[in-house]
Amino acid sequence: MINQQNTSNKVIQELQNQVSEKIIASFDMVAQDRSNYFAKNPYQHQRASIESANSIVNGYATRNGGISAAANLVPGLGMLAIAPEIITVMRNQIAMIYDVGVAYDKQQYLNKELLE
Repeated sequence: MINQQNTSNKVIQELQNQVSEKIIASFDMVAQDRSNYFAKNPYQHQRASIESANSIVNGYATRNGGISAAANLVPGLGMLAIAPEIITVMRNQIAMIYDVGVAYDKQQYLNKELLE
């Protein structure tokens, strides 16, 4: 019984470590990706504005809701489904923060330290 519990704790700890590493790597990846996107679309009329901040948040909320709903459709996966869901939702949250920052014309302040 104790051996099973130790093995279970090790598996959970390893899963937590992997999720943490992926989320931390997401900060750099998402910041770079969104920065490249906005650099390739330099026209101000194409950029998000303060007025569109609510629609940015609503769009990401809808996307994240769909991800969570889809992850819950497959029965019996438990922890196998939760890790990718958490990582994907966190990436979307980071991207949302970046997009809202651009909408408020604060992209010069958007870096890994701020997004963490």
